[in-house]
Amino acid sequence: MRRFPCLFTLALAFLIFPVAATPVVPATPRPRPAKDLVPFDLSRIDQQTINAFVKAWRISKCGLSDNEGVVLVYATPTGRYQIKTPNSSNQFRSFTFPWQDDIIAIFHTHPRSVDPRPSLYDMQVADKYQVLVFTLTLQGMYVYDPQLKRTHLVIAGLDWLEAAKWTDELATKMAAVSSSFSSRLITNGSR
Repeated sequence: MRRFPCLFTLALAFLIFPVAATPVVPATPRPRPAKDLVPFDLSRIDQQTINAFVKAWRISKCGLSDNEGVVLVYATPTGRYQIKTPNSSNQFRSFTFPWQDDIIAIFHTHPRSVDPRPSLYDMQVADKYQVLVFTLTLQGMYVYDPQLKRTHLVIAGLDWLEAAKWTDELATKMAAVSSSFSSRLITNGSR
């Protein structure tokens, strides 16, 4: 008999306060309004950007850890790129950061134990925010292009860590593959 009042009180509480039983869904970042992807110029990869790649690669312990390193590329009002490398989030095979509309590219590491190409979730982020999503891996750097809905190998192996490998030819090759990339050689006719 003692259980009945407790069960009745509990049921009554759910009827009176139904909100308490409703899960709280965290706010998600608003997708940017429908607008075109900002073309990314690989010929702008400089030593500062490579240093950011190195930091991300170290956070991932050269791909041996399940923690991912991230490099975010922002467009500035002057048309230059600003590079930011958040510290490790210690998340398992993921990395969260607050979304900002001036992010134009996301570079992140993948562990050696998974496919080096951008994952389905990476592709969903790229499609939602219309940004290029790159993976930095032992097998190479890959990019998912939300315009073409395709993944491309940008540069093989660990060559993405070497400044000498970031050539105008590479930028021109990627610009010829997709309008998601630009090249100073194509857009300006000169360097």
